[in-house]
Amino acid sequence: MLSRFTSEKTLLTPKITSNYVKPKLISEASYYHVYEAFHKESGELHSIRALDVNSTFFKKDKNRVTTLFLQEILRICVQLDSPQSLILEHFDVSGDRICFVSKNCSCLQYKLSNINDSVPEINAEKLLKGVESDIRFLYAQMKLSNLTISLKNIYKIDDSYFLGDWALATTAASSMAISKARSDLPLQSFAINETLDLVLLTLELNVKSPDMLQGHFRHKR
Repeated sequence: MLSRFTSEKTLLTPKITSNYVKPKLISEASYYHVYEAFHKESGELHSIRALDVNSTFFKKDKNRVTTLFLQEILRICVQLDSPQSLILEHFDVSGDRICFVSKNCSCLQYKLSNINDSVPEINAEKLLKGVESDIRFLYAQMKLSNLTISLKNIYKIDDSYFLGDWALATTAASSMAISKARSDLPLQSFAINETLDLVLLTLELNVKSPDMLQGHFRHKR
């Protein structure tokens, strides 16, 4: 049996392995892994999102999963507040393997597990805005619903927040939910469970009071 280190290494492309040292797996989604590694020339610590070609999702339907992986990356590129956080020159494809490199990208679960005695810097307004925007996009454009909202699949790049691991969506959105998402009605009018999970997660992070959360989700006329 291959060791865990060897099996993980196969996810990284030759270009990535030749340009980066000390790769460390920091999180696992259902169809990609996220690593931290040091760039050989600059010495900077970068984040590498690698398609998990060993995952059950990939083996079941590699075309769909590869498409989702690239769509999620494109969504990040479009929504990111700081384009300089992307390191596009190190984006690499080798066979089925795909690696996307950026600065300081990790899920909130990893950030919380590495804070020691300090409190992680979470921008509440941007967290809510970013995740809500992704929920609306996934309902309206990707036609996905029953989305998973957790510390493990909300990612932070600099001061931007994204909902990841889109393959966790288990059902197709109804035509009514898609219509409501596109018409910019309150999130809770079509994504009740996701709204509740997002509110509870935000309260868990202790970054907003209930009154402020209510104000954020109230429909603005």
